[in-house]
Amino acid sequence: MAFSTTGSSEGSGFSSEIDVTPLIDVLLVTLIIFMVIVPVMPRGLAAALPATGRASTVDEAPNRVIMVQVEPRSAHVIYRINGVGADKGQFGPLLSELLSRQMTRRI
Repeated sequence: MAFSTTGSSEGSGFSSEIDVTPLIDVLLVTLIIFMVIVPVMPRGLAAALPATGRASTVDEAPNRVIMVQVEPRSAHVIYRINGVGADKGQFGPLLSELLSRQMTRRI
């Protein structure tokens, strides 16, 4: 606040007007700082996704019902576990591996 001690015709001679010059200076400095910083800031989120350790084609959600499909065709039989095709030799071990990871075993 700035007080004027110069004489005036209104009595005591003090004026209680706010001096806004320092406030405008602070506003302009912060505006310049933000104008310099914003283009330098990186865009987006640089996140590192965890590696799974093994590649599996069958959905491995725990406590999920496992859907087994056996479709006889004219020349051969098609085996599927959760919609993913499997050979006859892979069918048993893959199914037992999925069942061993689940708390409740539902097929």
